[in-house]
Amino acid sequence: MKQRLKRLLVRLLSLLPGKPVILLESAPPLGDNTGALYRTLLAQGWNDRYRLVWVVPDPAAFRNVHEKNVSFAGTRGTWALLRLFWLRARAAAIVDCNGQLQKLRPETVHLYLTHGSPLKSVHDYYFCDPTTDWALSQAPFFDAVNSYEFHIPPEKLVTLGFPRNDDLFTHKCDLKDIFGAEFDRFVVWYPTYRQHKNNLIATTDISVPVIHDPAAAAAVNEAARATNTLVIVKPHPAQDLSHIRALELSHLRFIDDGLFAAHGITSYEFLACTDALITDYSSVLFDYLLTGTIFTDVYGKCTDRGLWCALFKNCIFICHGIVMAAGI
Repeated sequence: MKQRLKRLLVRLLSLLPGKPVILLESAPPLGDNTGALYRTLLAQGWNDRYRLVWVVPDPAAFRNVHEKNVSFAGTRGTWALLRLFWLRARAAAIVDCNGQLQKLRPETVHLYLTHGSPLKSVHDYYFCDPTTDWALSQAPFFDAVNSYEFHIPPEKLVTLGFPRNDDLFTHKCDLKDIFGAEFDRFVVWYPTYRQHKNNLIATTDISVPVIHDPAAAAAVNEAARATNTLVIVKPHPAQDLSHIRALELSHLRFIDDGLFAAHGITSYEFLACTDALITDYSSVLFDYLLTGTIFTDVYGKCTDRGLWCALFKNCIFICHGIVMAAGI
């Protein structure tokens, strides 16, 4: 009965004229591929013609964002969900890259930017929303993979690269100003390997590989100190931070998205200023290779879902980075 009422309501709303509204979504909000596209829309004056509405968990967290025709719609509570339903039924376009927003009227253009090219296999549990009109693919190399892993018809794929990757070539920050001039180099660690804060099936029962206890962290800190390197660990946004100890070490630091906000930079603008990357099965692996900078992988037994790319060397043909070590 509820589904019938919903379909009837959608049908009635679809009879109303659409609104010049573009719904935007990303995780974290205002970030990733949608965030990069959003900044381009502002630069090109799209907010003069359209109202740009970010769909976020808590609109109050963005009360200090003051851009013309930019607003925020929440996802928590009955009234917030009703407003979001209304917006979805009237929007001219939906642009998302993580939690997909199903369009409710045929005239709405739904563009799914994705939040990375898959390295691990997600075919059995990740499904692109069927109302998607176009889905972004990072490169022709990934087209067949994206179609299979995300259940996207090949004709819906648009191969344009990722908007967020433009930030890898900006060099807008100086890490010596942020962390201190005493360090000679900066290595960033972006682990996907995590316990999920939303109680989803965990990929691991420890928080971060290698530095999951004080003794191991101290050993990493000592190795970094010997080369005067600062190792900067940014846990995955879905990481349950209660499992990570508040470590105070000289050459090993934990950061979160708050650091980027405080310095007016994006995660990838931060990456652009680093000397090397450590990751695991995150899609940042493919993106960082574009910089030609060194990276290393820490896989261990971090996933039981399998990797679609059996031979790691096949993944390198699209990029120019240097592989220090591979765990496959």
